[in-house]
Amino acid sequence: MAIARLIKEISKAEANDLVHVFVDNSNITIEGKYTIAELENLGSFDCERDSRYFNQLRIDYGRLLTTVQCGHKLGCAPVIVGPRPPPNDSIWRRVQEQGYEATVFDRNPIPHHESNWFWTSGMSSKPKSKTHFYSLDDCYRSFAYGLGPDPTGEMKVLEITDGEIKVGRTKI
Repeated sequence: MAIARLIKEISKAEANDLVHVFVDNSNITIEGKYTIAELENLGSFDCERDSRYFNQLRIDYGRLLTTVQCGHKLGCAPVIVGPRPPPNDSIWRRVQEQGYEATVFDRNPIPHHESNWFWTSGMSSKPKSKTHFYSLDDCYRSFAYGLGPDPTGEMKVLEITDGEIKVGRTKI
């Protein structure tokens, strides 16, 4: 109910330069593992979804926050639903620097195919047409990282440094 009230409050707000952030953590991670696997040609193949899957994907939520804010100020405390980012993630510091504490709601068990946010692969056309939708597909390199084999038998490393990503390969 608290999330519903927040969404209702945000929808009534006047248009401004403030950003309201709602993170469905489970779906950021789950869909990200499929989307980035396809974009980077990484990971193993998931026959059930007929898609590549990169299980080693990790998200830096502080960098994700910076990415989605795109230079704008927060309009309220970010809301995170689902598994909590680790205590050492940069999100906690970045939110506090802006005068807020992140509101975290633990996840209710919902199968990942029923609810997808944020990645192009997980959005139906209906939500995209009624909201300002900016796909994470084009900016994942500023907040996602991982280490894992690719189909060529090499090890591919996605490393974030100062918002830029370095991609390296070494033979296994």
